[in-house]
Amino acid sequence: MAGKRGPTQVIKNFFAKSLIITLICTFIGAVYRKISASLISFIFTSYDKIAIWFASSKIVNFCKPKIQPEPKKTLSFKISRLYEQSIFCLVLDKIKWSILACQLNISALFGLTFGFSSALMLILKYFAFRLTQITWDGIINLINPLMTSFCLVVISLLLIFIKKPFIEVINESVILNGILFDVMRLRKIPRAEYEKHTGMNAGVAVILGILFGGLSFFFVPSQIVASACAAAAIILVLCSPEAGVTLIIFALPFVPTMWLVCLVCATVLSFAVKCYRRKRVIRVEGIDILVSVFSVFLAAGGVISADVSSSVPKMLVYVCFIFMYFIVKNTVRTAALLRSCASSLCASAALVAAIGIFQYFIGDVSTVWQDTSMFSGIPGRAVSSFGNPNVLGEYLILVLPVIFAFFITAKNIKEKGAYFFVFMLCSCCLIFTWSRGAWLGFTFAVILFILFKSHKFFAGIILLFPAIALGATFIFNQNIIDRILSIGNTADSSTMYRLNIWRGVLKMFSEKGMLGIGIGEEAFGSVFPKYAVAGTAAAPHTHSLYLQIISEMSIFALVAFIVLCLAFFSHNFAYIHRTANAKDRTLAVGFMCGIAAFLVQGFTDYVWYNYKIYLFFWIMLGLSLAVMYISDDERRRKFLYS
Repeated sequence: MAGKRGPTQVIKNFFAKSLIITLICTFIGAVYRKISASLISFIFTSYDKIAIWFASSKIVNFCKPKIQPEPKKTLSFKISRLYEQSIFCLVLDKIKWSILACQLNISALFGLTFGFSSALMLILKYFAFRLTQITWDGIINLINPLMTSFCLVVISLLLIFIKKPFIEVINESVILNGILFDVMRLRKIPRAEYEKHTGMNAGVAVILGILFGGLSFFFVPSQIVASACAAAAIILVLCSPEAGVTLIIFALPFVPTMWLVCLVCATVLSFAVKCYRRKRVIRVEGIDILVSVFSVFLAAGGVISADVSSSVPKMLVYVCFIFMYFIVKNTVRTAALLRSCASSLCASAALVAAIGIFQYFIGDVSTVWQDTSMFSGIPGRAVSSFGNPNVLGEYLILVLPVIFAFFITAKNIKEKGAYFFVFMLCSCCLIFTWSRGAWLGFTFAVILFILFKSHKFFAGIILLFPAIALGATFIFNQNIIDRILSIGNTADSSTMYRLNIWRGVLKMFSEKGMLGIGIGEEAFGSVFPKYAVAGTAAAPHTHSLYLQIISEMSIFALVAFIVLCLAFFSHNFAYIHRTANAKDRTLAVGFMCGIAAFLVQGFTDYVWYNYKIYLFFWIMLGLSLAVMYISDDERRRKFLYS
């Protein structure tokens, strides 16, 4: 009823009528308006004006697809037609339908023959051919690969009596529906379409099972299964670049770097083919040119190197991964796909944090990266799937502000609860990394989030500050306080180690800064020892993102990167300043704060040392821009069709 008011509304009315709260909100609102009208605000929100000028430039006009009156006569149409009718596409389509339309009992025959033949091959390899000396340890080690064969047989026996096509099982499964269609955004295949096709028959299934089992002579069954899954994932990505984006976001912390290279290459290829066939479009922005310029410096850092043979492969991986920025920015074009990326991100982050917390409490932590004499109360540092606590901290500070932004903007209690749970899990794991650089970055992100969310949000934080301070006293134990107070303390061996490295790098920069020494540890290790001081000759890198860019790619590369970062933040500030939608503003602030936290940690750590984190940085940069483009596109559509 209209006359009834809930407890939430009563509390809101009480605080709205409070004189002190009204005065605080009015004062903060006036300060925000004053800042918005200042020269600094004008400079940092001028990206829109530059973007309008850039949109009418010759570069953008050249990249825009030209509308042809008769598209069937264009070269791109003819090449696309040849591609669709090529042997590659026909084989790919045949493999796809052979699997999707295959009955589960036929798939079970494949699993049974694969399981039995792989087990037989392993036993023959070990005992009959005697390729290794028979020992009790060897017999015990043989149990692990045999377990894969045993699991294949058991699962196949459970499926042997089910006469349903695989695609029908997928359509009826809630979990598979959620993963493939809701998260990966694959097109759902209707019954009328898949009933036209037939899957592989029993004879083919048995022959394939024997062939796969025969491979166990060279590889363990788990590797064969993993390779088959990777091949299936690449086929999915080739069909849909959007699936590639969500899959890479989820799998990034858990799979080897070269697997990620394969997935990224497949996603880039899929997107390029879709663009050429005019099923996707590329939006060119000013910031894209800056990313391209920086990628040129990356390429030069591989070729102009003190150790070219080691720098070129690393450079190729870096350039390959930077392509994901362009792919993400141009594929994530709808709010639904953004939610899919958020789901993949949260699921992956929750697993990473859970692994890290589990490691910490069972005692499977490392003390390699800490001064045990100064921090004897710390049992060790969580590393999760990254193998290094600082790298884990870099990952967590990138995702935490984003997860919090999705928590604030979630519409229902179920979503809010899920996002809040993941946020708290990641926050706890961040503490257990004991990474002071990550803590500093996260603190900066928190301050930035409070300032940019809204003046009312800032006022609310000020009012709740006593309660927050009281809660912090229960969370911050003596070990955490000691760790925070040790920031900048030269008595800590890791702090002194960094300072000595920086002294040596500055000496090296005076001679090598104009051209750089090349990308990678080998190039750094071949030059830096000549300038190293106080036992830092074995340092693998500079322990600073910005010094590393100078060392590897020259001072000009650092200037290009700083200009890129300034353009990114200017773009975000301009968007936050102009948008009236609170949800879109919050998401933009969340992504911006994650990037800012990462760059702050970059002052004390070489945050791109790990390939996965380097890739994740460019993905998050692309997602940040995608949030703004989605909002602008939806606003234009609403204006056109309202």
